[in-house]
Amino acid sequence: ACPQLTNILRDVGEDRVRQRIYIPQEDLRRFGVSEQSLLKGIKDEKYVAMLKFQIERAREWYQKAEGGIPMLAPDCQLPIRASLDMYSTILNKIEANDYDNFNKRAYTAKWEKLLHSLVELGQASILALPVCLARLDLGELRAVEGRHALLGLHVPHLGHHLAVEVGERLVAR
Repeated sequence: ACPQLTNILRDVGEDRVRQRIYIPQEDLRRFGVSEQSLLKGIKDEKYVAMLKFQIERAREWYQKAEGGIPMLAPDCQLPIRASLDMYSTILNKIEANDYDNFNKRAYTAKWEKLLHSLVELGQASILALPVCLARLDLGELRAVEGRHALLGLHVPHLGHHLAVEVGERLVAR
C-alpha cells in the first residue's frame, strides 16, 4: 500500500495530463480540493495540506511495514528494506520540490538506488559484494570493467562513513 500511495503522489502531474485522478475522493473533499483545480494543476494551500497529509500517511505505512521485515525469510529482508527506503525517498523529493508534483516529477535516480542498496548491504553486515559493474561514473563512484570500484559515502543515520570496494568487502570507518 505505501509504495502504491507514493506512486500516486509522484505521478499526479502525469495523471493530470491524462485527465486521471487517483487520490481518493474522500481526501479531496476533506481538504477542499476540487477535481477541476487538481486537473488544472493549481497548487494552493489546500492542495499542499492534502499532500502533507498523504505523505504523513505513507510514512506511517512505511514505518508499520518496516516493523514486519524481521518476520520475513532472511533472504527477503534486504530487498524489501531497500525497496521501502527507495520509495520513501520519493516523499522527501516531493517535499524538496515544494510540493509541486504537477510540474516536477519526484524520482529516485539510478545512482541513488545503487547508494541505497549499498547502505542496506552495510546495515545487513554483508561483507562480500559481487563484481557486477561495468563502466560507471556516478559522483564518487568509479568503476572500470575488470577492476574494483571504490565508493565513499557518509551515512548520517548510521553515524559513520562507509567505504565500499565492490567485489571485495564493506568496511565501516
